[in-house]
Amino acid sequence: MFTQLASDLDPQSILVSVGLISLVYALLKVTRGGFLADAPMPPQPSWLWGHDREVYENDVGVSYTKWLNQYGYIAKIRGAFFHPEILLVADTKACTHILQTHIYDYYHSVVVRPRIERLLGRSLGWVEGASEHKRMRALVAPALSPESIRAMAPQIYAAAEDARNQAEQEIPAGGGYQVVNAMDLTGKTTLDITGRVAFDHDFQLGQSNDAQTILQAWRRMVNIGMQWKGFMAIVLLRRFPWLNHLPIKSNRGQSVVKVTIQQGVAKELVVRSQQMEDPASLKSKDLMSILLKANAQGKIDQQELMDHITMFLMAGHETTGQTLAYTLWELGKRPDIQAKLREEVQAYPGNPTYDEIVGSTALPYLDAVTKEALRMFPALPYMERVATRDDVLPLQTPIATPDGRTITALPIKKGQIIVLPIIAINRLDATWGDPMNFRPERWFEQHPSPELLPHGWGNTLTFSEGPRNCVGYRLGIFQFKVVLMTFMRTLKFEDTGAKLGHVMCSSLQPYVIGQRDQGPNIPVRISVH
Repeated sequence: MFTQLASDLDPQSILVSVGLISLVYALLKVTRGGFLADAPMPPQPSWLWGHDREVYENDVGVSYTKWLNQYGYIAKIRGAFFHPEILLVADTKACTHILQTHIYDYYHSVVVRPRIERLLGRSLGWVEGASEHKRMRALVAPALSPESIRAMAPQIYAAAEDARNQAEQEIPAGGGYQVVNAMDLTGKTTLDITGRVAFDHDFQLGQSNDAQTILQAWRRMVNIGMQWKGFMAIVLLRRFPWLNHLPIKSNRGQSVVKVTIQQGVAKELVVRSQQMEDPASLKSKDLMSILLKANAQGKIDQQELMDHITMFLMAGHETTGQTLAYTLWELGKRPDIQAKLREEVQAYPGNPTYDEIVGSTALPYLDAVTKEALRMFPALPYMERVATRDDVLPLQTPIATPDGRTITALPIKKGQIIVLPIIAINRLDATWGDPMNFRPERWFEQHPSPELLPHGWGNTLTFSEGPRNCVGYRLGIFQFKVVLMTFMRTLKFEDTGAKLGHVMCSSLQPYVIGQRDQGPNIPVRISVH
């Protein structure tokens, strides 16, 4: 999502630089302390970069996790270029306040919302305000209900089996193996599923021209954002949000994925569907039918129709595909866990139904592996929000100040930037004990301090929580389990020895250390079991 702003050496960039210099005096007058005086702050490593550069130079979530482990569930940091203090929130009660009870008082920040619009359009991930958000959510939610997912199950199983069969065919015969980028394997699989169940479209396991166009456009955008220029875009746009409105190269470049989809496959999907039958008479509850019917009835315009298609094509496959790839990597490093999981899924007769697989009783170890993978590898590592009014955050865990006071609620001012570091919340020592160990067995144990656990699905914030949680989380979990179970039945995954680093670029992106310029990659060795 964050791209090459800092690399635009054109006249407009020079004007921007002059503007930045002219503001230095005003920036230096930023007050310290204020409403957040009682929130602890780690030592500031740089007067210019604040804490931002340390966050960027470490692996995703490492700095946030370190600070929250040291200072508690609330901390504050300074952003680059003299940005006012940013509040880190991992406290359970405060998170629920922001994400559930007062969700419509906290908007996407000025660095996030414009990027969502350029990347995915003005769809459900972009919209703000109670009435508009509820309208959009009510529109698409029926397509993602348990009833609808039950109807999708045969297509999801078929797509997973097709992907497994293709992988088997590419493995050399006679006990051979192949090293693959797990991101490619799982990404193509989940894109194929999304095409089938949401749009009645065949992406041919990522091999069709439109699939290749989408995947390549996304990869180019991510490759740019993984570099230093991606970091610079984040800190500049956060500090100087008016840059979002300039017609500079990097801002225009953000729209490449959206334009690629909307001028290509989305347009073709709409035309094809409209030619098949009268959209106003559609009774099916699949996503495409719902959107076409709403458009025909005048409930949404053509641009909103295209934006919804764009969002669900990308968000519907990319996030699940990422976490699946990480899971195959972890299972390759832990053959004991892989063997236990394979034993369970091979012993299960046939394909479990939606109701059987989403619970924890029919395939309990599959459920535990799923929860552990989603805990350790949330596709969205951070959420950034801004308070739209003065507020008071209630705290589950009080702040003990150096002067002996106990703070049970923290006042914040309108305009306060808040980061909810999901990946850190999912990995805190005080909450999880051994958070960096991939250990599915933890989900069979009673947690010693349940009050510390987040209130989202699986006691994590991977899908957020509250009215703005991931609208497609049920489908994401179901397809995750189906694909993983299908792969485990006949495929074996092994560690290649590659060491991974991770960056935040729209979502959690892995790379092989020493090969960052080659883009997202999780190499695994795959063979037939």
